[in-house]
Amino acid sequence: MAKGEINQLNLFQAIQKSWWMDTSADMENWSEDNPAWGQCAVTALTVQDFLGGEILRLDLTKHPDPKVAVMRSHYFNRINGEMLDVSSDQFGDINRFYAFRSSNGIIVRNRHYFLKNQDTRSRYAHLRYNVAKLLGKNSPLFGDCIYGYCLANAMLSDCQKSRFGCVVKYCDQIVTVTFNRILGCMKDWAEPQCIRLNIQSRTQSMIGCCSHAEEEALVQVRDLKLNPSECDFYVAGFRSSGLAAILPEKRFSCIRCATNFYLHGVGRIFVPVKDRWESMTAEEAIQSAKKYALGEKRIL
Repeated sequence: MAKGEINQLNLFQAIQKSWWMDTSADMENWSEDNPAWGQCAVTALTVQDFLGGEILRLDLTKHPDPKVAVMRSHYFNRINGEMLDVSSDQFGDINRFYAFRSSNGIIVRNRHYFLKNQDTRSRYAHLRYNVAKLLGKNSPLFGDCIYGYCLANAMLSDCQKSRFGCVVKYCDQIVTVTFNRILGCMKDWAEPQCIRLNIQSRTQSMIGCCSHAEEEALVQVRDLKLNPSECDFYVAGFRSSGLAAILPEKRFSCIRCATNFYLHGVGRIFVPVKDRWESMTAEEAIQSAKKYALGEKRIL
């Protein structure tokens, strides 16, 4: 999975600052003296979001320390053949732990294995959001509940490129929250990796294996028998680099979703710009998206 460049030191510091009792798999034994305790699964998921690679599982049941052995598993990352174990210092002597790791069985786990567990999913969402907030320079948007709902759902996406969420409000009430996902009928275009990884973003919009968060939201609005012209659609998520997509200026870049908004007569579309939401009409979204579809503008 190709990822954009990010300062690894900044990423690791943001992860470590975001470790807390409620992100640990063992809250009872977690302490501020050992904040990495029980953080391995959610940390490995977060590292993969930014740097790609694989998540590995180490069997801890034969560890000589009973307190460690009872944890049963430890997870870390392998990126371009290199082991990256951000939470390993939870076990004390690093060299001793690495010696144990090198002599015991390791297997690969995909992210679906973790996210099907509700507790892990909840802890990951909390850690991931706090990391995004720190790397997003604590933008005021992170204090907005709608933005939070968008990002929390974007984290559930299985898209290999960019993960987005969409919140729909009707009469000032949230009526649905969706995210982009791989469609079963298009799964062959996602294996072994997404066909879009080698296509310029926002061009050739019909080639891909995912439904978009906005399209999913339109389906939900239809099923709820609501008038799209009376609904507000909020769209936000994560870039392929793993960073939260906060725009420098008001724009909409997906011609496919802009066209669907236009055809359904959607009232207002909101996008995150700097420190706030800004709205646009479906017509404005189309005019903006045309430039990306033709390659005149690129997602940076």
